[in-house]
Amino acid sequence: MKKKYKTALVVIVSIPFVLGILHIIIGSINKTYDQEEIKQISEFLLQPSTEDLKTNGQVLGYFKNCPFLWWEIQTIKDENGHRNIEHLRFFNKNRSVTLKGTFSVKNFNHLESINIGRNWINNLIVKNCPKLEKIKALHNNINYVIIEGCPKLEEIRLSQNPIEKLDITGCPNMKELDVAYCPLKELTVLEAHPWQEWSLDSITMVIVKTVKK
Repeated sequence: MKKKYKTALVVIVSIPFVLGILHIIIGSINKTYDQEEIKQISEFLLQPSTEDLKTNGQVLGYFKNCPFLWWEIQTIKDENGHRNIEHLRFFNKNRSVTLKGTFSVKNFNHLESINIGRNWINNLIVKNCPKLEKIKALHNNINYVIIEGCPKLEEIRLSQNPIEKLDITGCPNMKELDVAYCPLKELTVLEAHPWQEWSLDSITMVIVKTVKK
């Protein structure tokens, strides 16, 4: 019996030590990320979700102190000893609408793709992401969009959103635009965009602008 008590005591005494080590490890992992990027993701996850009394982060089940464990929503890439966010994925595999609010991403230097499909997000703001190539935001409640400073962006998929106005002049290399089942009335493009090839049945006005040199 005494041996069992000693074993139990050792386990109890060891718990704070183990937790302390984990805290240090998590803290060190956290610091290897761009803190401004983490802040932006955290702000989105802290917004109320469509589920009563839950935030976006709570319905996703993320661990806010350790971005390395956000396996459900992002892929990361090691580069020069740092972890850079390469893909942001908030896609709902179960087709249940859970996330809502404003999705804002600014100055992500290594981000290549965004997927926030099948949610209830209202606003989409993407600025100054030099490596971004794709944005997928199908089946949401997006009615306000700002996308600028994304020179490599080639594909935007926004079908089934209540968007009425869209300006993509901040994406000079846009090749594919999906706005099917959107009540889009006004689209602003660059003259170099292949907009004549896109399906724009609902649009009543296309504003064509020249590239500023």
